[in-house]
Amino acid sequence: TVPLAFWLRDYWALVIGTLASRIGIVAFSYVAHPYRPRFSLAVAGEMMHFSKWLMMQNALAFLKEYSASFVIGRFAGPAALGNFIVSAEIASLPGTELVAPINRAILPVYAKLASDPIALSREYLSVMSGIALLAVPAVAGVALAAPFIVLLVLGPKWTDARALLEILAFSGITQVLQTNSYSAFIALGKPGVFAKINTFHVVVLLACLLLLTPQYGAHGAAWAYLIAAIAALPVNFFYITRSLGLRATNVVAGLWRPLLSAGVMYGVGRLWGPTLPATATSSADAIVPLIACIALGATTYVAVDSLLWLISRRPAGAETWLLRQIQSLIQYVRTKFASIRSG
Repeated sequence: TVPLAFWLRDYWALVIGTLASRIGIVAFSYVAHPYRPRFSLAVAGEMMHFSKWLMMQNALAFLKEYSASFVIGRFAGPAALGNFIVSAEIASLPGTELVAPINRAILPVYAKLASDPIALSREYLSVMSGIALLAVPAVAGVALAAPFIVLLVLGPKWTDARALLEILAFSGITQVLQTNSYSAFIALGKPGVFAKINTFHVVVLLACLLLLTPQYGAHGAAWAYLIAAIAALPVNFFYITRSLGLRATNVVAGLWRPLLSAGVMYGVGRLWGPTLPATATSSADAIVPLIACIALGATTYVAVDSLLWLISRRPAGAETWLLRQIQSLIQYVRTKFASIRSG
């Protein structure tokens, strides 16, 4: 897509690139696995019963992602819409780059464990706590570093996007905590449950958009996204705990340390972190404050989460898994270094 964009200088680069990607994925699937699908209508009814909920889910996902564009474009104009879209794209990066690959990889595991409710519940809690440990501080970090990110990535003409990015990043925290449930519902053969949750989410979102955007513009739309995301989160956890036979305390036990640590990180960064100089007008002016902000945030988060984990008497969870991975990596590096020296 990128070479085509330089060559064609036209939107057809996106079309051709997307088509080439899909063809490549299908072709590689035949290389990666010996299964060869063939045309059959033997289970058409069963497939349609399952797929109708996926079609509804796709429609709801479209409304969640693009309804703000229609409302902002109508009431606030193209400039506000541009700021909102760019801010939403940046705010969603932790979810698309960290959480989405995890969810794609974990779906087959959930499907294999669907007949064993206890094992599925255990795996869900493990994955959810791992996502929270890694993604929640990333999303909170985007909110904390919003002024530096906007100036560095977009330039000084996009200063109006700073506040939007901060609000939308907080709504992203609720999103990364919910997405893992979708894979679990699919594995359990209950796609309709997640579609109902998203229906509630979209209804609240549209109501808030129509109420807040005409008066507050793009900022009102950003708050509408945050309100709808917060409202849908307890509904999501209600259904997933009931479907997996979990207690609310099981979910809280896997989330409270990352959430509290990310909150402390954000507060420390706001109170004592670097600020953007009033004279900052170029991308270069944001590099040093951004690095300092990332260093302070990461140090604070790791320190607070580690302290909470120790105070909790080192419970088995995401921290335990991450510690084992670090120890394994250190041992691997030592072994390689020793072999190089001996060789």
